[in-house]
Amino acid sequence: MATNQGAETNLKNFATFLNKTPTLKTVNIPQVSINTTTGTGASGTSFSIINDSDWVYKLILIVPGVSPSVGIDDPLLMRLQPNHMIAWSGFDALCHAVEPFINRLNFPVAHATGLRAIKLISENLREAYANPRNDKAIENMAWAQSIASMSYNMGGSMGMVHGLAHMVSVIKDTHHGLTNAIMCLPVERFNVIGCPDRFAEIAQAMGVDTRGLTKVQAADKALEEMERLRNDIGITDISLKQFNFTERDIEHTVKWALNDISYEGNPRDMTPDDIRRIMKSMM
Repeated sequence: MATNQGAETNLKNFATFLNKTPTLKTVNIPQVSINTTTGTGASGTSFSIINDSDWVYKLILIVPGVSPSVGIDDPLLMRLQPNHMIAWSGFDALCHAVEPFINRLNFPVAHATGLRAIKLISENLREAYANPRNDKAIENMAWAQSIASMSYNMGGSMGMVHGLAHMVSVIKDTHHGLTNAIMCLPVERFNVIGCPDRFAEIAQAMGVDTRGLTKVQAADKALEEMERLRNDIGITDISLKQFNFTERDIEHTVKWALNDISYEGNPRDMTPDDIRRIMKSMM
């Protein structure tokens, strides 16, 4: 805003949609970002996400220069998170690793960073959640969230776990990481037939012995492991009823979600009726 029209800046004009290119001035103001969670990769992200209460939509701003000039990740700060925040933000980091790894943009660098982050998260998130003073687990999660953010920041893109979670979180004012955790399994069960080989690799990164399994069987194991991890860190209620989500909210989600930039990378085509089915299955 400071680079453009200050307080008069209309951020809606800067939002990135699949059918619209924003016009804006490049940000040239130095910034220092200090990350306090083991999830977002905020210390190095090239995106700004703004909740718009008028449209009831998350404006995704991809502005040249908006990335921090200097990013600081300090595990000592991350130890101060309450347990549930480690769970929510940590599963957000897992989604940041998984979605660029499986998506159809097929960016090889995201494959490398994604797999490493998945391994680190699957090996350390439980311990970090159970005991934030576990220095090794917290440090590994600090690395994992940073590496995972590289997957999407360098062109790996997201998918419709984020696309649908964006809508749930903006409609009901819920935590981004929690809603990613809630939407992850239903969306990835929809996506898995589009790239079972990638899910099979995820199973291996999560420590599953996939020898003797077909790629489809191994892909199923990845989903089982992701669900087990989610449950182990206390995210067991994935019903949208807990947020009083309604049929009207579902239709608002359908209206906006397919124009979310996250849809570009989703490994499987998704229709409005697909979104309705996924959301209704969670009611």
